Parts: sequence; structure tokens; C-alpha cells
Amino acid sequence: MMKLKPVFSMATAAFTAAVLLTAASGTAQAGDAEVAAKASEQIVATADRSAETAGEVRDAEDRSDVSVSSSDGSVAMDGVTMRTDVEDTAVEQVSGSVVQTGSDDMAIVTREHEEGAQTMVVLQSPDSPRSVSFTFDQGATLRMARDLGVESDEVLVMQGSQVHSLIDSPWAVDANGNRVETYYSVTGNTLTQHLKPTADTAYPVTMDPDWVGIAKCAGAIALAAGAIIVPGGLVAKLISKVGSLKKAAKIIYRTVKAKKYNDKVKALRTMAVELGASLTGIGLIADKCG
Repeated sequence: MMKLKPVFSMATAAFTAAVLLTAASGTAQAGDAEVAAKASEQIVATADRSAETAGEVRDAEDRSDVSVSSSDGSVAMDGVTMRTDVEDTAVEQVSGSVVQTGSDDMAIVTREHEEGAQTMVVLQSPDSPRSVSFTFDQGATLRMARDLGVESDEVLVMQGSQVHSLIDSPWAVDANGNRVETYYSVTGNTLTQHLKPTADTAYPVTMDPDWVGIAKCAGAIALAAGAIIVPGGLVAKLISKVGSLKKAAKIIYRTVKAKKYNDKVKALRTMAVELGASLTGIGLIADKCG
């Protein structure tokens, strides 16, 4: 009986080579994924250190009315979506955050938190862009709080004539923990955060436009700004003291919550006296808040 010799054809060789290449490619891809994951973890750590330095730590927390897309990092809050103008980014999920990295030495870390969504932009070198823009969809428009007479750098997100939410005042911190000058500009439904580094600025630099839901009281104050936010008045004095409309509204809301109208007025008068503020607009505040 004749023994058949195994035949090692060119087709077999090609198939074997293909299998080996596929295995090698898979190993390389796994290695690349691991490198990318570690890089994203480092970016999150950098952003979190900067937030701690700035006193702006926001712990990741799921909210039913806020979602961060794991595919493109866009944020949806109560019917409005915010998107960055950054293109061609790779997206990773790290410890409750979505991390976008691009080819322009910039990364974006976004996470849900108790009040809304925090977006931290990590500029990794002097060659990084010095501004980043965010566009708000679903018919939203933006108004600078200063346009309402509020001495704050917050930005109001409007839907028609109603206040939907706000963007907290901007901050930026460099690798040495030093503050870096930053500010917002607004055009229609687009918010741009700008950075003004100096020769002493150490990279990476983290800057943050924090998008937060706004309490009913804050929205009411903003809408009635002309009557409520008056020079020397309670709200104006309180905003000057705490630095933001959001914080001032929270304090007022806690002061008048669940009280009857006359008790609200009494509590607000007491607060006004403590702040050395006039009583102008107190009745309207009592009516709108709590």
C-alpha cells in the first residue's frame, strides 16, 4: 500500500501566512488598545488633579436627564445637546468618563455629575489649540450673564424665553497648579472657551466649561433680571459675595423653601440686612422662588 505524502501547496502556505499575520495583527491591536487605555487614564488623572487644584471637583454620577455619548462625547441634557467642534477623535471610556483624543495635542474628558455634565479640555502642549467651541442644538441660544447685569462670567442656555441651564464660570489650571487666564465668547448657539497662556505656563493645561442644570429659582431670577438684579439689591450683593448666579440662587432657594409668602419676605429682609443690601425686588424674589 502506497503512503500518501502530505502536500504543502502554495495555497496552504498563503493560508498559514494569513493566519500568522492575523494573529500578529490581533496582538498588535490589543497592544495598541492597552496603550490607548493607559493614555486615557493619564489624561483623566491630569484633568482631575487640575479640577482639585481649582476647587472644581465633580464626582461622576448618573443622572436620568443627562447622558454622555460613548461614541462622540456629545452631552444631552433635558432635550438640549452640546457637541464639541473637535473632529477625528478616538473615544475611550475610563472610570465613568468619556475621553476624546485627537491629533492636535488636545483631549476632552466628559462626565455626568450631580448637577449636570463636566467637560474638561486638556491642552497637552504649546502647539495645542488655544480655544475650543461647543455648539448647543435643539433651538438653544446662549446669553452672557453680564448682559443681564450679573457680575459673573456664567453663560445662560436659553430655550425660547426660558432659561434651560447654564455654563459655570470658566477656569484653567496649568501643570504647576497655576491659574491661567481664560474666558468665554458667545455667537448664537456656540460657546467658545479661550485660553491666554504666558511664557511661564506649564503644559498640560486643563480648562473647563461645566454645564449644569439650573434651579427654578435661578431661572426665575435670570428672567426677571431687570427687576430683581438691581445695583445694591439683595441678589446683586449676594452674587458679588459668592461669585455666581447659580450659587446665589441656591442660597436664596434654601432660605425661602417651603415657607409662606410673608415668611419668605421676612427671611429675605433678614438676609438683605446682613448683606447691607436694599430691599428692592424682595417681594418679587419671594414670589418667584421657593
